[in-house]
Amino acid sequence: MTVKLESASLAVRDPAASARFYGEILGLEIREEADGVRLILGPGQSLRLIRCMAEPGETLLRTAVGVYPKGFHHVCLAVEEIEALRDRVCGFGWPLERDVLQGTDGNLQFWVRDPDGYPVELMQMSDESLQRTSKGGERP
Repeated sequence: MTVKLESASLAVRDPAASARFYGEILGLEIREEADGVRLILGPGQSLRLIRCMAEPGETLLRTAVGVYPKGFHHVCLAVEEIEALRDRVCGFGWPLERDVLQGTDGNLQFWVRDPDGYPVELMQMSDESLQRTSKGGERP
């Protein structure tokens, strides 16, 4: 059985600000939806940004489609040219959490935070990495 991520959803306070970050700054294709936006990552893969109605300090996220407990860690997006993307992000004046470095898995990565403070890892996989050599490890 093959399992692929079709989509993941993030609850965001301002879908327009998040769409600008993921679309204009990171360069992802954006599709508007009734409750937010969908970012196209590749064929059959997307990241949804859903308007969140949570108040600061609440332990539950209230969205148009339900109520969920908080507990998100980070999003990792695989990219081909990490240095070029880092330069693009910096060109927009967006702050880096961590500049490009080689992670313990052998992949190059840098980190930023989106407008809602979610950590976003941008990763360029090495040909020898666990992710690439595992069954189904494809280039982004």
